[in-house]
Amino acid sequence: MSELIDSAFEIQQMLERHSVQSALIGGLALPVWGRPRLTHDVDLKLLLGRDNAELLVEMLGSDYKPVQPDPLQKNFRDAL
Repeated sequence: MSELIDSAFEIQQMLERHSVQSALIGGLALPVWGRPRLTHDVDLKLLLGRDNAELLVEMLGSDYKPVQPDPLQKNFRDAL
């Protein structure tokens, strides 16, 4: 679990360096409300407009693997 928390902290620091506001949500955030839950991922909510998708992909670089093969593909972005 420590590795997961370290990853969440690292990505939030990176977002902060780029002035992107974010909030930790999901399983890692639940213990704050007294409801611990086992989780294997990090869920973040970003305050970033869809027109800034390229900026996000650039910020993440090769350190992160997108779920979609091409996250900037028009059809995928329109579905959001």
